[in-house]
Amino acid sequence: MYIPENKQSVLKAYIDKPVCFGIRPEHISLSVNCKEMNTVTGALSIIENMGSEKYLYFTVNNKEFIAKVNDQSITTADIGKNLYFNLDTSFCHIFDFYTEENLTNYL
Repeated sequence: MYIPENKQSVLKAYIDKPVCFGIRPEHISLSVNCKEMNTVTGALSIIENMGSEKYLYFTVNNKEFIAKVNDQSITTADIGKNLYFNLDTSFCHIFDFYTEENLTNYL
């Protein structure tokens, strides 16, 4: 996973230390290409139809994520399938594992 350089500089003090990665649902999108940078494969578990958009609940390595998408082609027939999701890490946040301080809040 590529983390933007401005966020990398803050994380130098956390090499070999645990951190938590956070990203909002609106910064996760569907992808057709698994080779695209910052794309993960996730098992779709729930689709929450919100009218013009959908919340897609999916898991990667036993961690649940939510994507907020406008793609109306995703249906309940896709539940259980592995889909490709792109994480826009320019909007991600990294937290200190122990204090929960947002290390990238001002970037």
